[in-house]
Amino acid sequence: MECPKCNAAFHTGSDFYHHIIQDHFGGSDDVIEKACHLCTSNCDEFEGVYELLKGFTAHLEDHHDIVIASRADVTSNTRAADAADRRLPKPGDRVLCKYGGWQYFDATILTFDEDKLEYYIEWDDQDPEGRYIHFQDLALNKPPDENQLGVGSAVLFHQGTYGANVDLGRLAGVRWHQGKITSIETNDVGEKLYCGVHTKGEEDGKWVTYGGYNYEFTDFKHTDFRMAPNVFDLIENRRHTEGVDSDCD
Repeated sequence: MECPKCNAAFHTGSDFYHHIIQDHFGGSDDVIEKACHLCTSNCDEFEGVYELLKGFTAHLEDHHDIVIASRADVTSNTRAADAADRRLPKPGDRVLCKYGGWQYFDATILTFDEDKLEYYIEWDDQDPEGRYIHFQDLALNKPPDENQLGVGSAVLFHQGTYGANVDLGRLAGVRWHQGKITSIETNDVGEKLYCGVHTKGEEDGKWVTYGGYNYEFTDFKHTDFRMAPNVFDLIENRRHTEGVDSDCD
């Protein structure tokens, strides 16, 4: 599908919806009033992010004939499968978090503020700075399923390494970066191979002089990626929570 605002193309409804919310949905961070920049209407007040997302979904369907099915609706009908496929981290999960220069490093989730969509984390190297992370700036440290990946999908991919620092208690590791899949091929044994590019550059404040930097990545497998949660994950998490609460009444 194609964004009617900027003509960007997307393989999945989830990636398209994430793009609309992040790049074309105006308003304040407090989610008091939001307006659709596709048509400069749908200016309304919402009580929290969850109600905003539901209202905007209805607006896309009613005014733009864009029907967005949730990821759970198209991949699973069971809570067990949803839980196994989830991308929204919870306290105790191991994650990769953005830290300066558009790089991502290892951390553990401590708490989640659903109203602010913000996690409080602990870095592996015990750095006291930058511990409040927006939900779009981290990813579970586990590979996505192949059915979650398509041309245009936003991913984290590894490129380059960093050394150990005994004073900080940091082990050597690989550098993770934000990227986008641009093509998919299948090799002779039936494995899918993914190619893509960095989505952030020097103009965005990204450090691009580390050893091993290349604008492109090639022949990656799905196990080489991590994926940040998106608005669908927030909605499904709230649905699941409300369902559990209802079951307990």
